[in-house]
Amino acid sequence: MTLHTNFLTGSQRFIERFVFLRFGSSHVFLSSDLTLHTNFLTGSVEEGYTTHLVAKEASRLIREQAADKPLFLYVPFNGIHSPHQVPESYTAPYKNLPKLRQTIAGMLAAVDEAIGQITAALDKKGLRQNTLIIFSSDNGGPGPGNATINTPLRAGKGTIYEGGIRVASFATWPGKIPASTTIYEPMHAVDWFPTLVKLTGAPAEQKLAPDGLDIWPVLTQGAKSPHEALLLPGMAPDKMALRMGDWKLLLNASDKDAEETKGSDAASGKMELYNLVDDIAEKNNLATTHPEKLAEMRTRLDALIKNAVAAGGVTEATTPKRKKGKGKK
Repeated sequence: MTLHTNFLTGSQRFIERFVFLRFGSSHVFLSSDLTLHTNFLTGSVEEGYTTHLVAKEASRLIREQAADKPLFLYVPFNGIHSPHQVPESYTAPYKNLPKLRQTIAGMLAAVDEAIGQITAALDKKGLRQNTLIIFSSDNGGPGPGNATINTPLRAGKGTIYEGGIRVASFATWPGKIPASTTIYEPMHAVDWFPTLVKLTGAPAEQKLAPDGLDIWPVLTQGAKSPHEALLLPGMAPDKMALRMGDWKLLLNASDKDAEETKGSDAASGKMELYNLVDDIAEKNNLATTHPEKLAEMRTRLDALIKNAVAAGGVTEATTPKRKKGKGKK
């Protein structure tokens, strides 16, 4: 159902929410194969596909926004997340694909269309030239080889291999970010917070330093990544990776989706080391041939994780203890 609420603050500013609670079962509260959305404040009902409704609401907010006032619009589509559902018309161009991939391709086409509608609303309002648009996925494709294809990346969603953590992303701002530019520097989603804070002119100081770093020079000036090292936690406390330059260390990696294993994929303590420039598919484990690099990165990983919050909880995270000898615990 949809909750659509205005909150009035003392400064006379409005925050609007348009929330869809999926309960893990459907894009839909199925009613003639449509999604049912209810406004709890007014009792009104909207029917339609969630991707269409989210785009419609985002476009409405842009249309009604005062052109001389700043706007922050966060638009998290439920597509192309499971459950995999889409109006049949969107699968028509993809009949050459397997059935599941037809649906996923159709869902992606619907999201693409929705983003185009939001961009058109910005153009019509005259806001496009002064708007930074950021697009990003949150994880790699699930079920590689079946639901999706992540080639040449290894594995998929729920893993710490590149197929699980390297995602499609772009940023566009006419006159600010050079067009048609591909950036190969390592960046992380957490970098957006300090970057946007700086762009808005808000105070950057806070009690605890943010995990991210300002990436605006990387996007606009071709600068190198501000990260000397990037911690890449998995979906369980024992699975984690570290990126340092071209190198990547993985601890207890698995090709299985962590959501599917439900803890049955026991930690082995195995360490893997890859040079991503030479081996983006993570096929050639260099842990035994580059022991110095392995030791350097493991030491850095231990230091970074020391005060981190464990996955799924608020207790201190720790890396599994190193094995001191064969057969010893």
